[in-house]
Amino acid sequence: MVPTIRRLEAIEAIEEGVGRSAEMGRPVFAGPGLGQIETFWAAETISGLNVLHYTARKAAKVGIDVISLVVRTSVLPLAQAAIRLAYLLEGAAERYRDDMVRFVPYGMAYDVTIMGIAETERPGCGVIVGTYWHPALYTIEALNTVGAMVIGGTTRTVMTPFFVGGCDYFLMGEEVLAAGAYCSEDPVPKGSFE
Repeated sequence: MVPTIRRLEAIEAIEEGVGRSAEMGRPVFAGPGLGQIETFWAAETISGLNVLHYTARKAAKVGIDVISLVVRTSVLPLAQAAIRLAYLLEGAAERYRDDMVRFVPYGMAYDVTIMGIAETERPGCGVIVGTYWHPALYTIEALNTVGAMVIGGTTRTVMTPFFVGGCDYFLMGEEVLAAGAYCSEDPVPKGSFE
């Protein structure tokens, strides 16, 4: 018998959120977190990138845009590659644009930018999975203000109350790492959880 990873409701809800965005004619906001790929936060950042790719595939399939925001230069090309590959695999390569992923320095610049994206782009769904600190509060609240369905998760337990209180669906603690494996098409990460 081949073991399976238990169903993660937050990941299952991504399809609903993307469908909701498509019905509203709005983009999806998907952020891979604020962590780095070359530090302690690498595993969580990779999980966030896998969830970003998964979300982008769902968005490409229904013909809507993804907006992503990164704060680390090392994550920028990885986020672009995750979305580009998603659109390519879904036969919508012509819809991909490099500016779907926007770089902004960490700190108040991120906080103001996410509020501006929410107000001007009005995403129908927000998927924020990865390493998050205080900017998660601005992200969640900005998305809630425009009526977006919010799906989030971080391993940072100090942020758990904010994710629980502000997200429609959330991943708690190690579920973030499991979600990265769950969304991955690579059998190696999945094998580490089975």
